[in-house]
Amino acid sequence: MSAESFPAALAAAVAAEQVEHVFGLMGAGTIQLTHHLVSDFGVAYHAVRHESAAVGAADGFARTGAGVGVALVSSGPGFTNALTALHTAKRGASPLVLLAPDSDLTPPLRHPFAGGAQKLDESTIATLLDTIVVRCDPRTVYADVAAAFGAARERQTPVALLYPLEANGVSAAPRKARGTPAPRAVIEPPQPELEAAARVLSESERPLVLAGLGAARAGAEASLLRLADRCGALLATSLRGAGLFVGHPYNLGICGGFATEPISELIAESDCVLAVGASLNGFTTRRGELMAGKRIVHCDVDASAFYRYERPEVALFGDSKLVADALYDLVAPRSKSAYRAAAEAAGLVSPSLLHPFDDVSQPGKLDPRAICRRIDELLPDARTVVADCNSASEFPVEHVRILTPESLLWMFDFGALGSGLGPALGAAVAQPERTTVLFLGDGALFMTLGDLDTFVRERIPALVVCLNDRAYGAEIAFMRSLQISEDIARFETPDLAGIARAIGWEAATISDLSELDGYAERIANLERPLFLNCLITEDPVYSPLRPHV
Repeated sequence: MSAESFPAALAAAVAAEQVEHVFGLMGAGTIQLTHHLVSDFGVAYHAVRHESAAVGAADGFARTGAGVGVALVSSGPGFTNALTALHTAKRGASPLVLLAPDSDLTPPLRHPFAGGAQKLDESTIATLLDTIVVRCDPRTVYADVAAAFGAARERQTPVALLYPLEANGVSAAPRKARGTPAPRAVIEPPQPELEAAARVLSESERPLVLAGLGAARAGAEASLLRLADRCGALLATSLRGAGLFVGHPYNLGICGGFATEPISELIAESDCVLAVGASLNGFTTRRGELMAGKRIVHCDVDASAFYRYERPEVALFGDSKLVADALYDLVAPRSKSAYRAAAEAAGLVSPSLLHPFDDVSQPGKLDPRAICRRIDELLPDARTVVADCNSASEFPVEHVRILTPESLLWMFDFGALGSGLGPALGAAVAQPERTTVLFLGDGALFMTLGDLDTFVRERIPALVVCLNDRAYGAEIAFMRSLQISEDIARFETPDLAGIARAIGWEAATISDLSELDGYAERIANLERPLFLNCLITEDPVYSPLRPHV
């Protein structure tokens, strides 16, 4: 195979992994690969305006459960522009493959720009960010691409797939037809640990089943519900598992910083926690307070999760569903649960899971909680809720119903402002039957404004709710706690709805809650991009010292 046909072979290898969507920003090193993906294999190429959005969109695509997300960026600055989104995806355990030219191996004399001005050791940089790197060799292109996608699926993580700009005339394997990706391996739990875990649960009087994203991805919901009913446990989730137990009468919702105080007090009264596919990080445990004095059984398929934050009495390395099913057969049934009775007595059975609040709205200075609550009422149940990382990120979690774990994309994993618009794009592409709604602040919007264009250009319906306080709201809250001037964190922003309209969005400025009712039908049946510039109060309605911060 000649050097000129290597991009076609690489495209064939990528397409063989059941890839139907690629998010990218074109550069000289990606033109041929993009051409072959689109022309030869009918892959939908979604052109964004910044490399961070390309990786963010691939991340959002993957987080919905649609499969491995794929991003394609150029070398050098294209790669470095993508790093924040790449590390966010890494922190979020998101399976994606980032394709980029390997400029470190590009001869600068033949390629003075790509191998000279833009030369960069992409492999070392990705490795320093703890990202798996696969360097694609033209002689083993199919095996290398399969290895990259296999690692992303199996380890639920981003993989950087770096390919050479020159193939040096070597041969590649013949093209192969698209196949079905191999299923993820299922890890059988060891029997001694299962029996030890069953003893702990059987001896417990107030057990709590705490499930995370790992349990959701393993399809363990029904098995965990059956186990909880057998041992009389209450149910809760991590933030990433939110929505897993919706509808169960003993579901307490999110454990940790996003729980109401009465629910946190009830969780604190448990004497045993079965944590399944949840990391038990400081957000979930309120910096360890909720786990104090408890017997912990921790189940995960990632051995590094054990002891990272808490010390379990039993560490169960195994698939969440298999563990739950095995424990059901081993745990002694409980005819009456004092813990569930306590939940009933406290009035916490079948809670709405939406937080109570006192509306402080005024004309032109709306309470963001009230906005989120009204948006929740207008949205169809088939929804994907995306929250950018900013002062507005808490409100959708507390005031918008999350009905399934894959329907919440809370882009707080790396704490990067402006992390929401790209994932919202990817989620809308992955799940067009759902209404995608993004909540972000004005600061995050200005960091990613250009990527509003992609939604319009590709006619992708989405609702963007800008909670506009004309400031960096989180910083304002911290400044108040430090008793220092807030002036440098406040801005006079232009007409954001006018900017969105100029890009092609239907847009409006919302200064009174009643104005949202005029968009009820459009939100319920969204057919085009809709941008709402919601003017919220300039006074923070939360404390920067809340447990989830």
